[in-house]
Amino acid sequence: MTLELIPYLSADLKSCELNQATLFHGGFILRQLFEKSVDATLIWHDRCLVACNKVAVDLFGYTDADMLQSSYRKLSPSLQANGESSHEQTVVMLETAAQSGCHRFEWCYQKADLTLFFVEVTLSAIAIDENSTLFYEVCRPIHNRQRQEKPQQESNQLLQKILDTIPQAIFWKDRQSVYLGCNQNFAHAAGLEDPSKIIGLTDYDLPWTTEEADLYRQHDQLVMTSKTAQYHLMESQQHADGSHIWCDTNKIPLYDAEGHVIGVMGTFEDVTQRQQYEEALKQKARDLEQFVEELQQKQSKLIQTEKMSGLGQLVAGVAHEINNPVNFIHGNLTYARNYIQDLLAVVKAYREYYPDSRTEIDDLIEDVDLDFLLRDLPKLLDSMQVGAHRIHDIVASLRTFSRVDQAEVKDVDIHTGLNSTLMILQGRIKATPDRPEIQLHKQYGTLPRVKCYAGQLNQVFMNILVNAIDALDERDCHRSLDDMKANPSQLWITTQVIGDRDAVQISIRDNGLGIPESIQRRMFDPFFTTKPVGKGTGLGMSISYQIVVEKHNGTLTCHSTLGQGTEFIIEIPVTLA
Repeated sequence: MTLELIPYLSADLKSCELNQATLFHGGFILRQLFEKSVDATLIWHDRCLVACNKVAVDLFGYTDADMLQSSYRKLSPSLQANGESSHEQTVVMLETAAQSGCHRFEWCYQKADLTLFFVEVTLSAIAIDENSTLFYEVCRPIHNRQRQEKPQQESNQLLQKILDTIPQAIFWKDRQSVYLGCNQNFAHAAGLEDPSKIIGLTDYDLPWTTEEADLYRQHDQLVMTSKTAQYHLMESQQHADGSHIWCDTNKIPLYDAEGHVIGVMGTFEDVTQRQQYEEALKQKARDLEQFVEELQQKQSKLIQTEKMSGLGQLVAGVAHEINNPVNFIHGNLTYARNYIQDLLAVVKAYREYYPDSRTEIDDLIEDVDLDFLLRDLPKLLDSMQVGAHRIHDIVASLRTFSRVDQAEVKDVDIHTGLNSTLMILQGRIKATPDRPEIQLHKQYGTLPRVKCYAGQLNQVFMNILVNAIDALDERDCHRSLDDMKANPSQLWITTQVIGDRDAVQISIRDNGLGIPESIQRRMFDPFFTTKPVGKGTGLGMSISYQIVVEKHNGTLTCHSTLGQGTEFIIEIPVTLA
C-alpha cells in the first residue's frame, strides 16, 4: 500500500524518505485505523502535525485536513488554548509518551471558530529509529466538560459587559505585549469597533506613534520583569482621529496558577483636561512666586534704604557732635604741651637758682615726686595727643563711610572707602584675650577715581568684611590658642585695574572654613541667612548684590572651597553710565 491511500496525510510526510512498511506496519491496517476509527486520530512527527483523519477534521471545525495541519503545523502558543505555557506543556507530554510508550491525559484545544473544547487524549509513541519518533494521538471529546463550559462562557460574557461599563479603558496583554483583550472604552480609543478585534494585535498595530508604542512596551516589560505594579504613569496617546490626550495609566502583572508572570493588565483614564488645569495652576504658581520674589526684593530695598538712611544719619550725627569737642581737644593739646613745658622749665630754674630752700617746699617736692612728674608728664601729653589723633581719624572715617553729604554719584577714592571701613572694624580685627589679631594684608594697586555711589559701595565692603570676620571667628572658636598662633586667621584685600582702566576689581579673601555649595547658590537670595536668630537678617549679601549689579552695572561673585576659605570679587566700571 502506498502513502497516497491515506487521504489526510501531510504532503511533508509523504515526501520523506522513511521506510513505509516500518512506519505503518502494512497499508491495510493503517487504512482501517484512519477510516473506521470513531475517534479523532492525529499523527505527530518532529513536533509537527503531519496526519489526521476525517473525524479529527470535523472535530476541530475545519473543512479539510490541509487547513487543520496548516493551523497546527507547529506547537504555537497563540493557537493553543492553555496560554503561554501550552507549548512547554505539550513538549513535556510528548517526552512523557516517548519514555513510557503511552500517555493519557485531558487537554483543551481551540477550534477554527476560536471556541474551546476539552478532550481525553491517548498519546502513543512509535520509535522509528534512534533519532526519530512518531506520536499517535487519539482524541475523544469530553461532553460533560463542554456542558460545564457553557455557564463559563455566559460568565465571561457578563464580565465583558461589566468591563465595557467601567469608565476607564482596560486592557490585558501576554508576555510579548500582544493584546489578549480589552473593554469597549479601550477599543474606542484604539479605533476599533469591537473589543474582540484587539486580540493578537500589538501597540505598533494601533494608532499610537512609534515613540508611544515603544514607551508602552517599555512599561509593560518593567512591570512583568520586576513583578511590581506601576501606578499613575503619565503617558501621551495619539488617537485614530489624530488628536492627542494624556493618560493616567496603572499597570499590574498577571500570574498563572503556578505564580508565573503570564502578562500585564492595565487601565488608563483621560486626564488631558486635568493636566491642562494643573499646568495652568503651575503657571499661576510660577507667576505668584515671581511676584512674591519681586515684592521681597522691593521690601528688602525699602528696609535697607531705611536702614542705611538711619545708619547714615546716626553716624553723621555722632561724627558731627564728636567733631567739635575732639577738634577743641586736638587743637589745644599742642598749646597745653607748650604751656606745661614752659612751667616745667621755670620749676627747674627755680630749683637750680633759688638760694634759700624751705622745708615746706622740699616736703612738697618729695610728696609729689617732682622728678618722676617731670619725666612722666610729657609722656602723658604724648599719649593724649595720640588718642586725640585716633578719635579724629575715627570721626573722619565715620563721615567718609556714611557719605551723607555725597548721596549722589561722586568721583571717589576706593581705597579711602576701604580704609574707613577697616577703621570702623578695627575693634573686631585686633587681638583679644581669646585669640591673636587677625592678620590684614592690603595689596592695593594704583586705581583711578571711580564714579559711584560711595556710601552704598562702602556698605558692600562692610557686609563682606563682617561676614569674613564672622567666618574667621567661627573657625577660631574650635581651635586652640597655639593653633591660632601657628596658623593665624588672615584677610587679604586686593585692588587692581582691569580692561585698560575701564573697570576696577576689589577682592576680599579670608582663610576661614569656606562656604558649602548649597549655601553659595542661595547666598544672594533675600532673607537667606545661616546665622542664628537675632544675628542676621539675611539682607546684607542680597543688598550688596543689588548695589554692585543693579546700581553700578558691575558683578559680584563668590569663590569658596571648604576648609580653605572664601573670596568675594567686586568689579565695577570706572565711569557709571
